[in-house]
Amino acid sequence: MTTSWQDQYLAALQIRDRREQANKSIYDACTSSFHLLSSDLLISLADTKLADHTSTLTSQAVPSVLPNTNPNATTSAQPPPEIDITALTALRTDLATAQSTRSTLTSELADLTTTLASLQSTLTSTSTTANSLAREKAILERKLRDRDEELKEKGRMLERVQDEVAALEMQLNLLEEEKEGGWGKGGVRRGSAGR
Repeated sequence: MTTSWQDQYLAALQIRDRREQANKSIYDACTSSFHLLSSDLLISLADTKLADHTSTLTSQAVPSVLPNTNPNATTSAQPPPEIDITALTALRTDLATAQSTRSTLTSELADLTTTLASLQSTLTSTSTTANSLAREKAILERKLRDRDEELKEKGRMLERVQDEVAALEMQLNLLEEEKEGGWGKGGVRRGSAGR
């Protein structure tokens, strides 16, 4: 069954949406970092403009004490531009919020780094223990195989000894019977040959 390009496109969009939802915390952290950086930049620009404006005001010539005798001359001094206090206050508030958020994130990062180091240490310790146990298991398995082989060999030896004992008992019985006079050489009973 073939699917249309529309179904494939919708499926790809759904997969992308699930992936984005899974990484939402990362996106949020990046967005907040961007906002922090942009607010820092705005505050820096505002401070720079304020400093430029202040230096411009102080560098302008102070009008002379004597009045200007030329009635056609106009004063070249311009009134200072007004500073937007509310915007500056908002920028400073944003800066304080950004710095507070940054310190919070820094402490969280330090905590996570400590936790990561602890987990890595635990992992290393666990790996070392697992390797040690694996070596010990291999040694014990080898000893067990050696012992099994040894027991099998002892069992075979015991069977051979039992066979030899049985053979020797049979020989002993035959010799005793020969001695008692029951059988002669070649398995013939004595006394039965002359009949």
